[in-house]
Amino acid sequence: MTGGPVARWQDLGVYRTLAQLPADAEAAASLDPRLTILLDQAGGPVITTLETYLDLAGDAKASAERLSLHRGTLYYRLQKAERIAGVDLRSGCDRLALHLGFKLARLIGLYPKQAHGTAAGP
Repeated sequence: MTGGPVARWQDLGVYRTLAQLPADAEAAASLDPRLTILLDQAGGPVITTLETYLDLAGDAKASAERLSLHRGTLYYRLQKAERIAGVDLRSGCDRLALHLGFKLARLIGLYPKQAHGTAAGP
C-alpha cells in the first residue's frame, strides 16, 4: 500500500483550525451562504479564478500569470463572482469569508464536487 504525502500538524496553518471543526452538516452549515451560492451557480473557471486570486492575496498580476489569463479575463471573472455571490472583493471581510469557506469546503469534501474544468475561457 502506498500512502500519500504526510502533513505535520505544525505545518497545516489555517487547516489546523478548520480540521477541528466537525466534518458533517454542521460544518457545511457554517459556510458563508454567499460561497454556497457561488459554488452552486458559477462555472468552474470563475470559481478557480476566484480561489486562485484569494490564494495569491488579491494579486491580479500573479493570478493572471498563474492561470495563464489576460488580466481583462481575470477581472471579468472576478466581477462575475462578485455578482453571483453578492460580495465585494474590496471588502476584507468578504474576502476572508470566501477564502476560509473555500478551504473548509475542500476539507469536508463539498468542493470540488466534480472536475470544474480548466481555467481557459471566460
